[in-house]
Amino acid sequence: MTLQQRNPSGLIGSWIGGAALTALIFWFSKRAPAFEDLLTPVYWIVGVILVAFTLKWFRTRKTPDRRDHDRRRASRREPK
Repeated sequence: MTLQQRNPSGLIGSWIGGAALTALIFWFSKRAPAFEDLLTPVYWIVGVILVAFTLKWFRTRKTPDRRDHDRRRASRREPK
């Protein structure tokens, strides 16, 4: 598995956002303990979303250059 010089900012941003959302949910559950049981599935949902984003980011690319047949590099007119 090669990362092919990919920019990790999207992955890092996802994890920071997920951690912030989890911290907000945790803070709310401690402020209002009656909602603690109702917020437990939200932790799982956030975790599953973060795992899905991570797997999507780590997915391997088949070819390093996906512009094999780019029309911009080809001649517009066929020679006669």
